[in-house]
Amino acid sequence: MYKQLFSNRNLGVSLVAAIFLSNENPVQNLLNNKNKSDQIPPTKTYIWGNGIYQARPDALLQYKNFEPKLIKTFQGKENKNMKEIIFGEHNEAGIDINGYIYAWKKPTLEANYQNQDTDNYRNDIIQLDKKNNNYIQVQFTTGFVWALNEKGEVYQWTIQKQVDDRNRVVGTQIDPNSMRHVKSLPPNIKQISTGVDHFLALTQQGEVFSMGDDTYGQCGLGQMSRSTAPPFYERRVKNPRKIDSLNARIKKICCGSNHSLAITEEGQLYGWGSNSNMQLSQEEQFSRAEEPIISIFTPLKIQKMLDFSLVTDVAAGEEHTVIVTENKHSGETEVFACGHNNKGELGAGFLRHLSDVIKIEGLSNFQVKNPSGQKENVRINKISCGNHHCIALLSAGVVTEWGENDYGQLGNKKRSFSEHPIMISTFKKQNVLNVSAGHTSSSVICEDLEQTRQKK
Repeated sequence: MYKQLFSNRNLGVSLVAAIFLSNENPVQNLLNNKNKSDQIPPTKTYIWGNGIYQARPDALLQYKNFEPKLIKTFQGKENKNMKEIIFGEHNEAGIDINGYIYAWKKPTLEANYQNQDTDNYRNDIIQLDKKNNNYIQVQFTTGFVWALNEKGEVYQWTIQKQVDDRNRVVGTQIDPNSMRHVKSLPPNIKQISTGVDHFLALTQQGEVFSMGDDTYGQCGLGQMSRSTAPPFYERRVKNPRKIDSLNARIKKICCGSNHSLAITEEGQLYGWGSNSNMQLSQEEQFSRAEEPIISIFTPLKIQKMLDFSLVTDVAAGEEHTVIVTENKHSGETEVFACGHNNKGELGAGFLRHLSDVIKIEGLSNFQVKNPSGQKENVRINKISCGNHHCIALLSAGVVTEWGENDYGQLGNKKRSFSEHPIMISTFKKQNVLNVSAGHTSSSVICEDLEQTRQKK
């Protein structure tokens, strides 16, 4: 039944539709409720990935522990119920259904050894702001935690790193007392997004502000006599600056590690920053002999294969981009991707060092019959990328992943990557509310049906 969802172009499987099809977007409902916990169902959180494997003489070559782990710390009416999980390089964070934000150190998941004390729990949890509970977004950069509240205000906390004698990071500590209101931003921020070390903010008026690392043009503020090909020299933007060259009204922003993207209200997509593996398309300019476009300092429109599409969502990893669109003629969902594809990051069913925009057939143009017998398009309710893998929640209730799996981030008890979307069977009978990916980890948040029944 699950295999048919991806093997048939037009699905007539009413049983699948009756079980899974939803007319609402649970992710939007969950996040739009903000701090109204009485309107958000009790939740349970699964996290997996960030795994390690060390061969031992007494251990079989297997990865049975590389599977979604129910985090009991965030389950039950006496505990914090999360509505979103966010991954940093060394830390994880979450927003609970009351709008409070928490952070903790990211644990590792051993391939063979199941340890309930670490695998199913999170320890040393820090509440970043004990006074306010109206947060709607949290993001990480190398040195900071960033948070946006429903008033449109952005706050920042410092991540302190401990290093060894070789300058390797051996630990981090987030200082809750370092909280700072970023007053240099406009007071009406709608969304924030971060890369490794750059920051974007979107205002209610559709304007984009940027700051941080601009070595590859991530801030989109112009070339300023810099070369679009290596070598690149470090440049930083200390205070938020408006990207004036984005003269269209923007409705969504997104950051990869060192590249940035913006969707206009007209459904067009612009990108800037590092184009080292064509994660921003522009194949012709990328391939030219003299001064190829390896970095883009001013936003350029991404349009290859998108002439008949309205871009509705976008996600980005270290060196790849995934684009969700609506076909202008049929209204069907179509998904495209570009960039690095050595580990199947583009989900296209094949491997290639790099690729300009291509269509992901395994996520495009699908329909199911609803209980009334009418065909409905299968939409992408949420898509998120880690460094080299992706996770998506379909309106049919299915969670699917693809890409790198060296750290168990696909949750299928393997370490082999997948160049096409695979479904995670753990959640086939769950009401999935949200999904997220980051670095080498993945997360799914589901409704806690047992708690819901008890409340009724």
